[in-house]
This record gives sequence, structure tokens and C-alpha cells, in this order.
Amino acid sequence: MHLEVAAMSPRRILKFLPLSKSLIASACLAAPVAAYSAPTPTGTDQLIVKFDEAFVIGSSEANRLSEATGKSLRFVRQTAGGRLLFQLNENQSYKAMRGLSRAIERLAGVSYAEPDIHMATLGLPNDPLLPNYQWHYYGPDSSSAEPGGLNAVQAWEALDSSYTKTVVAILDTGSTNHSDLSINTIAGYDMISDPTNANDGDGRDSDPSDPGDNLDPNDPYGSSWHGTHVAGTVGADTNNGNGVAGVGFDRVQLMHVRVLGVGGGSYSDITDAIYWASQNGAKVINMSLGGASSCSPNSALQAAINSAVANGVSVVVSAGNSDTDTAGFTPASCSNVMNVAAVNRNGGKASYSNYGSLVDFAAPGGDGSNSIGTYVVSTHNKGTTSPGEETYSGMAGTSMAAPHVAGLVALISSENSSLTPAEIEQLIKDNARPFPATCDGCGAGIADAHLAMQAASGGTITDPEPTLQAPDAPSLLTTSVQSDGSVILTWFDVADEQKYELQVSQKARGKRWGSYGDVNMNIAADSTTLTDVPGNGTFKYRIRAANSAGSSAWTESGEVRVESNSDDGDGGSGKTKCNPKKGC
Repeated sequence: MHLEVAAMSPRRILKFLPLSKSLIASACLAAPVAAYSAPTPTGTDQLIVKFDEAFVIGSSEANRLSEATGKSLRFVRQTAGGRLLFQLNENQSYKAMRGLSRAIERLAGVSYAEPDIHMATLGLPNDPLLPNYQWHYYGPDSSSAEPGGLNAVQAWEALDSSYTKTVVAILDTGSTNHSDLSINTIAGYDMISDPTNANDGDGRDSDPSDPGDNLDPNDPYGSSWHGTHVAGTVGADTNNGNGVAGVGFDRVQLMHVRVLGVGGGSYSDITDAIYWASQNGAKVINMSLGGASSCSPNSALQAAINSAVANGVSVVVSAGNSDTDTAGFTPASCSNVMNVAAVNRNGGKASYSNYGSLVDFAAPGGDGSNSIGTYVVSTHNKGTTSPGEETYSGMAGTSMAAPHVAGLVALISSENSSLTPAEIEQLIKDNARPFPATCDGCGAGIADAHLAMQAASGGTITDPEPTLQAPDAPSLLTTSVQSDGSVILTWFDVADEQKYELQVSQKARGKRWGSYGDVNMNIAADSTTLTDVPGNGTFKYRIRAANSAGSSAWTESGEVRVESNSDDGDGGSGKTKCNPKKGC
């Protein structure tokens, strides 16, 4: 990962790059290999439909659904939960029935539709590349022990049919047509504003298709198809007898938001994409991208992330691939993100992975050796400068680690939708496994899907450290004038203050008040009294509490009349001029 500053017209623009292109496996898996012998799903002829209204006439709805979909549907019965069961004339594949369910969901008055699937004892998902190539989904205690894996297979074994789907926005290079992704993909957006960078002939539009990010036909790597690979890890169609599995196990919906094109992507486009995704249904945002720059608390990117998290959206980012402190990279150094480092198959730090105090936890990223068995295998494309046939390939990088966590966050959200982003992050940290090999600066441990899902579905959740808020205003600022002309001020203490700030204003002739000036702007947090010597005149004071998150409103005192009998050095007139900032 690196930062490019490229000339575009007369201006210069910050460019972000995907975090794994240089680590693409040389061998692609053009066809499924070592197919697993689990039974192929037989499909179903029944659909379960939930309507908006509590009482509907089943036979009438059967006729309406039949006319709308072109399929002959018969009303069977109402389920115990109040949903209606309908039957087709013949058996359909699960893939076809899921497509029909989505079509029915778009009809007025329909809340949800799903196939009436046949259940059996859960075994290994029948995606043929899973057993021999997707080591990164196993864990140390699974049948295929993998010390560096996510332990997702054990988590899947405990899944039930009670869940809500979670939308994961993939801010990346866009989407390509792939049979292992299409069923879980929903509408997205192309946020690239520069047509040259976009490589699709126009600027922003509603088509997030990836036309390719490499125009050099002689480049042996060709286009990265980075977004396609990342999406497969998050939410490839699972247990469908095809290709690979995805961490989300069909509990996720993939929303591609295209931000990376030829040469990377711009900071402004990525910032806009975060707002767009969080305002259009995403509950998780994955950003496997970065640039060499520290994230400022006042930056536009940080503001976008803060807005997303405030809306209940979890933001997952890659730590970076420069084998250095992640504090020097954006968005990895931003606050309110889940910063993910990469481990290899042995559970130690991948040689390329960034590290440091800002890393939250690690996940499988592969180690980039020449063996396909050390890479993260996912969906991909055979095209070079433009899209070709779908395929599967191995890649390595923190780009591959982040979507493991994004998929896990989606699983947790599907199990317990009431959890906030901060609670989900703390849950993953609390249930992360210790590193079995050296991984200094890699956070709380290796994210463990099985342990995290156990906690999400009924275990205890450790409350995260509360976010510091600006303190409340101090109350009852009172004054007491002493005989020597000093003023004792008292107030009630407030919580979360780090200091108090005091100002004073003096009434001038004509009963006009002067501007407030500072008396003491760093009063100790545990103080509740202070003595000031303002000189002769009529004054009023105000005080506020402050901490690193901000300041409270000002609390004002009443008017204070000070008449000192001490010699003021003006010839005994008893009059003096006082500076409201410095006193007399």
C-alpha cells in the first residue's frame, strides 16, 4: 500500500489503492477442484411469506402473487407465527426459489418471503473449494485444525433460521458477474467522479460494475478484480454446491460502492461513498484500501466515518501492507473504525502486515508464498484489461483480512441487530483468540467467529469504554465580596470535567457591560472555589467546564459590587481603572 499524488488537470489529488494487488497468487482456480461429496440440495416447492397486514386472505394472495410472478401458487396454510405458506406446481432449486422470494418481497404489502427449505443435521457446507482451499475459515479446534483461521465453520454449525439479513457495503473496485455472488448482491453505486479514473466512459452513476483497473495488456497481473475477491469473502453464496463459501453464510447482502479505478481512487469520492452507503441501508462498510497519510480528527474522512457510526454502521478497514506502524495510513489511523491486521496460516503476523497500537485485532490474510494453500481463496475474474469469465483465485493482504471481519460483523448483526458498532467491536475483542505465533502490535488477538457468535446469541458482552462527552455546565456560581476587595467564587462540581474556565466582565459608565475577559482558563478539575481581585467597580463572572471532547455552556453569576478601602495609588480618590483580564 502506498500513497500516490497524481496530476489531474491543474490540481493534485490524494489517491487510495487496494491493499493486495501486488500479492495476487500466480495460479488461479479456473474450475472447482476436489469437490466435496456432501449431498446436493434438492430444492423445494414451497414459500413462506410475511405480509404487512396481520390478517390477509390466503387464497386471494395466492392469486395476486401468481399474477405478479407468472408462477402458479396455491395457498397451503398459515404458520404458527402468522406467516402464510404457498406451494408451486413443481420443485425448484433453492437458487431459483430465493430469486422468486426476492421478487415477491418487492410487491406491495409483502414484508418478507423465503423458501421453505428442507433441514437436516448440519455438516460441512458443500462448496467444493472449502475443504481443501479455504483454510482461513477453520480454527484450531475444528476437524481441520488451522491455528490462523477465523473459526467460521464452527460458527456456521450453530446457525439457525432466525435472523435478519445484514447489508455490507464493499467500497472497492466494483463488481463483476459471478454466479457465487449474484444471489446476494443488491443495488450499489459508482462513486468515481473522474471518467478517466473510472474507465467506464462517464462519472458517477448507479452502475458499480468493475470495467477493469489496468489498461496495460502486457502487465502479467492484469486488472485486480479486487472488489470481486473481497465480496466473496464477505458473502459468497454458501452451501450451494458451487465454488467457495462466504463468512456471512447467506445472511448478508452485498452492496458494491465503486471508489477505486485506474490508479486507485480519490479521498473525496471515498468520503462521499461512506455517506451514501450509510444512508442507503448498509450496516457494515468494508474498506480494503488505504493511502500513506495520518487521519486527522477534523478531516472530511473522519467526519464521514463518525456520521456512519452514529447511524449504527460498523466500519471495517485494512491495517495496510507496508510492515510498519499503521498510524501513518488512512483510513487505518482514523477513529471509530475496526482496524484489522493480517495473520498467516500459522497464526503469526503476515510478513507484509502493518501493526501498532491502533490495530484492533487480526484475521486471516494469507502469507503470500507460492503455494495456493497459503492464500485466501475467493471469487475472481479471468479478464485482464476488461472482465472475462468468472473464476476463483488466491490473494494475500490485509485487504483479505478485513472482509473476514466485515463478514463476521454482519453475522453478529444478523444474530443480534440491537448491538451498536462499539458493542460489536468490543465483543470481537473480548472473544479473540491469543496468537499462537508472534504477532506484535496485532491487537487483541485473532478474531474468532465461533466464540463471537456464541457471545452475540446469549453470552455476556463487556461494556465498551464509554465515549467521552463534553461536560454539563457548572451550576450555582455564587460570589462573596471580602473586605480587602477580593471576590470568592463558588460553584457545584460536574462530572467528566478536566478543567474549569473563568471569565469576568465589568459594567462601564452608562450601564453598559464590557466584553468578557479571561481570569483563569485552567482551573483544576477538582476545584469548587476561587478567589479573584478585580478592583473597584461592578462585575459579573461566568464559568464553564471543559474536557478533550468539548466545553459546556457558560454559567453566569449575579452582579458583584466591589469597593475596596485599600490605597489604590491614585491620590486617594478611591477610583481606579481595572482591566477585566488582568484585574487591578
